[in-house]
Amino acid sequence: GRTDEALHPLVGFFVNTLPLRVSTGGDPTFRTLLARVKETDLAAYAHQDLPFERLVEEVRPARSLNRHPLFQTMLTLNNTRPPRLDLPHLAATLDGVASGGAKFDLSFSLREEDGTLTGTLEYSADRFEPGTARRIAAWFAHLTAAATAAPDTPVRQLPLHGPEEEARLLALGRGEPGEPVTGTVLDRFAATVAGARHGEPAVTAPDGTLTFAELDARARHVAALTASAGV
Repeated sequence: GRTDEALHPLVGFFVNTLPLRVSTGGDPTFRTLLARVKETDLAAYAHQDLPFERLVEEVRPARSLNRHPLFQTMLTLNNTRPPRLDLPHLAATLDGVASGGAKFDLSFSLREEDGTLTGTLEYSADRFEPGTARRIAAWFAHLTAAATAAPDTPVRQLPLHGPEEEARLLALGRGEPGEPVTGTVLDRFAATVAGARHGEPAVTAPDGTLTFAELDARARHVAALTASAGV
C-alpha cells in the first residue's frame, strides 16, 4: 500500500480495502470471468488510494449493525515471499495468530507456496455453524479445482460438490413415500389442539411452558391484533 515514496521508510499498516464488482451476466466461462476480473482489478488499482470510508460515504449503502457495508465476503491473496529474519545464532519463523473475531461474514485468506494455494477461511460464528463453514471451504476448493481443470466450462455448470456429498444429497430424496397430507398447516394444528390431552405441553422455553390450548389462545390473539391493524 505504499504508493507514495514518502511512505516507504515508515513502519505501519498501509493496506487499503478495495471493493470490486464483477458481473457474471451472459453465462461466461471461467476463462472469460477471469478476464473480467483482471480488467476490473487493473482499472480499480488506479484508484487504490481512495479511502474506504470515503467510498462508503459516496455510495451511501443501506446501513445495518449486523453486517459490513458494501460487501460481506473478503478474498486475500498473499503471493509474496514471506519475510525472513536472519539473526545471530537465532532461527526465526512466522507463526499465525488468531484474530480473536471475524470482521466479515466470510474471509478467505490464501497464499501461494511452490505453485500450490493454501489458506484459511475465517467466518462469523453469528451466521455460520462450524460444519457449514467447513462445507463452504470444501465447496470453494472443489469449485476452484474444477474451474482450473476445465476453464472453458460455463461458471454455472461448475460443480460445487464432490461425489460423496452429491451421493449424500441425492439419498435424501429416496425412501418410501409418506402418507398424503390434506389440509393446511392451520388445519393440522387445529386438529392437534383438539386431540391434545388437557394440560399437555406444546412449547417449553426457559421462561415457562404453554399447553396446546394456551398456545392456540395466544395465536388467535395475535391473529386478531394483526387483522385489526389491516394485515
